[in-house]
Amino acid sequence: MPGPACPQIPLDGLPRWAAIRDPDGAALTTESGTCTFAELDRHSDRVAHYIRATARDAGAVVGVAGGLTPAFAAAYYGASRSGHTFALISPRLGQAPLQQIFTAAEIEIAFVCAATAALLTGLRGRLPRLHTVVVIDADRRALPTGTITLPCALQGMADDPVVAGSDLDAVTCVRFRAGRAGRPQGVRLTHRSLVAHAHQAALVHRLGPQSVLFHPRTAHGDTHLNLGVYAGASQVLCRKPGPPASARTDLGAERFAEPSRAT
Repeated sequence: MPGPACPQIPLDGLPRWAAIRDPDGAALTTESGTCTFAELDRHSDRVAHYIRATARDAGAVVGVAGGLTPAFAAAYYGASRSGHTFALISPRLGQAPLQQIFTAAEIEIAFVCAATAALLTGLRGRLPRLHTVVVIDADRRALPTGTITLPCALQGMADDPVVAGSDLDAVTCVRFRAGRAGRPQGVRLTHRSLVAHAHQAALVHRLGPQSVLFHPRTAHGDTHLNLGVYAGASQVLCRKPGPPASARTDLGAERFAEPSRAT
């Protein structure tokens, strides 16, 4: 007996679809707290607005790299929602492969973890297209030179819904991975292929809103993220099996808070 049909929505439609079904449901939980589906969708809109306001032309490519956290998820879906193609990059790469990827993809705006941002700082003279680096996991006290924190970047950005393109067969993501001879290789992925993969995986594993997915702190990438958001499942990033003690505190007020203003 065939299962339910795959929804005809873009990649960035996954958090919006989840927010409509269960706005207060726990999307991603870390030791710092929980981000709901409604918060994830709203923060994805803010990232999309920021990218549209910061990009210098319609063809600008966005780079995204980081661990499986709410900030990474917002950058990931926000980049797709902005209408710009984004490059998905492993946060474990060293300086040489980063230079190869950023040069080949002509990345102009990057949302990355602090460790990757520090490596990019050392490459600025060799990456002329890169003009903005947003750090998604550090505060201003640990900020690499020439970068900006995610809360500062999103300061003043609207969170009204962004209307993205409707071409499901358009390439939204180029996923980079280690290739032969140490040279990274990029795989072009469409909205339709990414949503279909999440749909099929959810059916195979019988995942739904009552499911809870546990990931180690070192987890990164988008496969599990899309699977959980598609299914409406709760995803937990932790040091060891079992939910963090603060599983229901408000991460939205911490990770995405507006920076305090000097008085």
